[in-house]
Amino acid sequence: MFLAFQFVVVVGCMHLIGSAFLFGCVGGPMGFFASPLLSIFGWFFVIPEGIGLSIQWACYTPDPDGTWRRVFAGAAISALVGGAVAAILVPKEIGNQVPYWIGGFLGGAAAATFSFLFVHTVKSGEEMAVHDS
Repeated sequence: MFLAFQFVVVVGCMHLIGSAFLFGCVGGPMGFFASPLLSIFGWFFVIPEGIGLSIQWACYTPDPDGTWRRVFAGAAISALVGGAVAAILVPKEIGNQVPYWIGGFLGGAAAATFSFLFVHTVKSGEEMAVHDS
């Protein structure tokens, strides 16, 4: 039950992080500061964010040796895939679309990296609990 609560909180944080990057690129500082309110208009991103977090949870296992190579690789892959998916899904206005592509990519990359680091932290804690017992 607590893990389900964490899942919802992380998806919400992913949404706010992605919105901050997107609206910061599109609207400048005012867009960044207004992003919590403006993120309501991107409610349809919550489903792909939840799917991405679920895929990360299912695919990632911490390195039992404790090296950071797997963490860096997972974070990099998450950032690239999350950024590409978000850049494609972000609705663009007619005219200059470059800020939307850049903001979508940066927002998706930041949100996916955040969720990956959450998955790593929780699964590493589980791994430590197994080794401690």
